[in-house]
Amino acid sequence: MREVLILIGLICQAHACLQRIDQMPGVRDASEIIQRDYNFDKVEQLVAALGLDPDYWSLEEGPSRYIKYDLTRQRLNLYYEGLRVRGFTLQASINSDGQYTGAVSGYVPDISHLDISAGAGVRRKDVKQALVQYVNDNNVRINQGDIDSDDLEHFYFEREIYIDHSTGKASVIFFAKALVNIPNYIRTPKALFDCDLNVIKGRVKVRNKETSGCPNAQGGNVMFPGLTYGPGDGELCLDVRVRGDTCILHSRKFVVKDVLNELDRSKAEIVKFPCKEGLKDESNDGFSANADAFYFSHVFYDVLKSWGKQTEPFDDHITTLYTHYAMWPNAFWDGYAATFGSGDENVYPYAVREVIGHELGHAVTEHSENLVFDGESVAIDEAFADICGKAISAYLDPSFNWKFADNLIRSARDALRYFDDPTRDGRTIANVNDFQTVITDHPALGVGVFDKFFYLVVTDGVPFPDAFEAVVLANRIYWHGETGFYDGACGVLRAASDLNQDVSKYRSAFMHVGINLSFCGLDGTA
Repeated sequence: MREVLILIGLICQAHACLQRIDQMPGVRDASEIIQRDYNFDKVEQLVAALGLDPDYWSLEEGPSRYIKYDLTRQRLNLYYEGLRVRGFTLQASINSDGQYTGAVSGYVPDISHLDISAGAGVRRKDVKQALVQYVNDNNVRINQGDIDSDDLEHFYFEREIYIDHSTGKASVIFFAKALVNIPNYIRTPKALFDCDLNVIKGRVKVRNKETSGCPNAQGGNVMFPGLTYGPGDGELCLDVRVRGDTCILHSRKFVVKDVLNELDRSKAEIVKFPCKEGLKDESNDGFSANADAFYFSHVFYDVLKSWGKQTEPFDDHITTLYTHYAMWPNAFWDGYAATFGSGDENVYPYAVREVIGHELGHAVTEHSENLVFDGESVAIDEAFADICGKAISAYLDPSFNWKFADNLIRSARDALRYFDDPTRDGRTIANVNDFQTVITDHPALGVGVFDKFFYLVVTDGVPFPDAFEAVVLANRIYWHGETGFYDGACGVLRAASDLNQDVSKYRSAFMHVGINLSFCGLDGTA
């Protein structure tokens, strides 16, 4: 199979070519189309008001959020002849009477002369095999052979409509994703295929090298002692399940499973231990990754509830956190669970508060079906996760610093990343004009663009909880699967406006990282 290079985003500045949905050929700004002095009882009426033929077009309601002035902001996914139009969403306002107002933002592509039957005869097993081949072409297990279709778990695919950002031309494509979870190899492949099952683009994420009780445990590591858990004064309660004399790291939201420094997660078991003895899972100079994973996952839930004003996806099902994943210096979210390595000679075990928030932040984005493929989306995804991790520290300690995971590193470097100066690590960028230097091999190094923006907007006077709420709202309502730096920044600006915040501080912060939001109007958002 061949991999087709798609150059998405035709804004070529002095140093970079960046994605701009507002400048795609053929797209129309919804805020300039719809009559704002009308109310609509049904979403179908919005379709007509947008000048779309209801025989072909439809809108599907997505997440919503109450904002201000007795208005609720509703995300609407765009469909053409029953197929979702990838990368295009609208945002509409609903008044206190349950009617849609004329306040609608977002963009509508021009779709014509499209053979909607294309790909209808492609079989599930063919798409599955195409995804297998994509994984093998890009991530062969060294000295262990290729994977096959039996190795794909949670396989999912659907036909969608994809708009080429460079030409505005629409085509029918297949979106496919799965989990590969076999010994020594965990991947979450996602890919877009044309109707001949050639790869348009893809990404294989993750790289590998009842009652309650308050059991005793010590968090942190030898260099950075953490929280003391227990039933005594000044100690923090883990609030575990208790059955008889046994404590279990299992709640209605999260469960911790210990891999016992192996690579095969299928052998991991839910952490259980005698309550009187407390947790004893010291590893690589870390005191109790199990206790920290359980505690800080619940803190992150509280952060989402208190500051983000939403708790999805952690109300939908119990989320698993795997700890002691081999002597491995990393952590990852695979689409279904978070996994934390035990570190190595340079880092302590990865189950520290900000890394835990980071990985669970990916779960929030995954739930919104956002940010899955391209370099800019990868960078924003990583930055949102960083912000989630830092939110745990800010929530627990108002005197927090702007280093990311500063309680993890053994070496001379004192953090994984730096919000105030992302370039301090010698690799990460802090301005979109530098993105071309990392996009090909390390797009995640673009994380510093939104990290630095967030630092700037908070230090300019926007309270951390307010800035966090705006970013979470943008993720939930305004971002989509093709969001880039400009589109993502505009979404944050509109979310801040929804929340009655000072948008000038957001514009200024984004300008400092090279994103001029003069194109991003707030029409259609109130």
